[in-house]
Amino acid sequence: INSTANSNSGSGIYVKSGSCTIVNSVANSNAYDGICLEAGINDSLLDSVVANSNARGAYFDNVNDSEVNNSYFATNNQQGIKLKSCTGVNVTNNFVTSSVEDGIKLEDSFNSTIFNNTVESSDMGINLYESSSNYVINNTIQESAQLDLWVEVSDVSHCNNTIENNTGSGNRPIKYVYTSTNITNETLSELFLCYAPNSNISDIVVEGSSALKNNGVIAMLASGSCFTNVESDNNYGGMGVFTSDNVAISDSAVSDNTFDFGAVSSQNVEAMNLTIAHIGKTDFVANDVITISGISASVGLPEGFADISKFMNITNFIESYSSNTSNLYLKVYYTSSDLNNAGITNAGSLVLAKYSGGNWNTNPAGFAGVYGVNTTDQYVYANITDFGSIFAPI
Repeated sequence: INSTANSNSGSGIYVKSGSCTIVNSVANSNAYDGICLEAGINDSLLDSVVANSNARGAYFDNVNDSEVNNSYFATNNQQGIKLKSCTGVNVTNNFVTSSVEDGIKLEDSFNSTIFNNTVESSDMGINLYESSSNYVINNTIQESAQLDLWVEVSDVSHCNNTIENNTGSGNRPIKYVYTSTNITNETLSELFLCYAPNSNISDIVVEGSSALKNNGVIAMLASGSCFTNVESDNNYGGMGVFTSDNVAISDSAVSDNTFDFGAVSSQNVEAMNLTIAHIGKTDFVANDVITISGISASVGLPEGFADISKFMNITNFIESYSSNTSNLYLKVYYTSSDLNNAGITNAGSLVLAKYSGGNWNTNPAGFAGVYGVNTTDQYVYANITDFGSIFAPI
C-alpha cells in the first residue's frame, strides 16, 4: 500500500506466486515492467499510477482470478496492460494512454473481462492475441495509430470472444461479429468479422479518427461473405480479407487509406465496381496475399508514352505475410475524358505497365500471364503474377 517504485534497473514492483494487493502505488520510469505479477492468484492492482516503463506498464503472467482496477497507465514502451496465460482477470475502470505498442493486450488468456476502460493514443488499442472466451465490453478505445481493436487468430476458437458496446475513434461504435450475420445501414468506427462465414454486409460507412488514418473493415475467417455499398475511406485499412475464400465486394469504395485493399491467405476474392482513389473504378480477383493502394504521385514515363493519371502500388506482402503464389486479375477502367486529357488518340495502344528499380516495363508479358485492353467496355487488364511495384495504364 502507498508504495513508490521509480527508476529501478529492473521492474518497479515484482511479485511471484501467492496473493498480492497493490494499492495507491506509483511505478515510474523503470527499466523493465512497472509492475509485474507472476504465477499468482487473487492478485489486485488498484488505484495506482504506472508510467514510462521501458517494457510493460502492468504485466500479469500466469495469474488467475485477479483484477486491475481504477489505475492510470501512461507512455509505457510496450503495452499499458498485458495479460499472458491468464484466466479470470478483470481489467476495469482504467485509463491507458500513449502505449508504444498495445494499450491492453491479452495473449493466450481466457475468461477474462475488459470492462469500462479508456484506451487512447496507442499503436493498437485492445489486442486479443490467440485468446478466447473473454469479454470486452463498454470500453472507449480511440485514436490508435493503426486499429482500435485487433483479434489475432490461429484457430477458429480465438474468434470466440464477446466484444460489444465499445466506442471507437470518432465516437462511433466498433462492431465485432462472431457468427454469420446480416448488417445494413450503419456508420461505424471499425467493423471486424471473425469467423462469420456467408455474412451479408451492405450500406455501411466505416470511418475511424478524423485526425489519424486508423481502423477499417476486417473480414477474418469470413468465407462466402458479400459486401455491397461499403465505404471505408481515410482509414488504416480500407478493407482487409484474412483467411477467407470466395468473398464478393461490389459497388463499394476504399480510398485514401494506408492500404486500400488487402488479402491474406485468401482465394477468389472478387471485387466489382470498387472505387479506389487515384485509380477510379476497378474490378479484380485476388488470390493469396495481395495489397492494392492508389497513389497520387506519378512517375516519369518512358519517351513516347502518356498516362491517364491512374497509379497504384500493388504488392504480394503485408506486414509479416507474403506469398510467391499470389496473383491478381485486375481491370482498370478509363473514360474518353481520361484519354483526351492525356492526348491519347488510340485506346488500343494502352497497356498496364510496371515500374520497378527505376525503370518502366511496358511489356506486360514480363509480369502478367494474360493482358490487354478492351476498347468496347473501356478497361485495361492484366493477370499480375510479379508484384512489389507501381503499376499504371499508359
